[in-house]
Amino acid sequence: MATVADYVTFADAAVTLPEVAGNVDFPISLPSNFNSGMAAILTFMLAVGNGNGLTLGFWIKDAPPGSGSTMIGQIVMNGNYYGTIQELLGGASLANGKILRFMRTGGTGTMKISDVALWFQVNV
Repeated sequence: MATVADYVTFADAAVTLPEVAGNVDFPISLPSNFNSGMAAILTFMLAVGNGNGLTLGFWIKDAPPGSGSTMIGQIVMNGNYYGTIQELLGGASLANGKILRFMRTGGTGTMKISDVALWFQVNV
């Protein structure tokens, strides 16, 4: 069976992550022909202003919150930054009903994410 790339989008407009422990959750919805045997790729734009140890973590969480979770990445930023972040999700278990969570976990400065997309393989 052949596979092709597909994607889902979560946010186009910028979302400001609040001070420490502020988080943004996106519910994951995948097509029925999603190929769980292939690694997915998370991409998003990140804007940091006057960062000082500004830390962003991102997870795949089971629903409801408080059940299991897998940290898929963590970034620590200093100064100013605007660019694309791309993370290979080799060990993360993706499924409908799970949650993609971004959480600001430390530091000072401003942090915004936008253009969040999850790329994956589907069977055709």
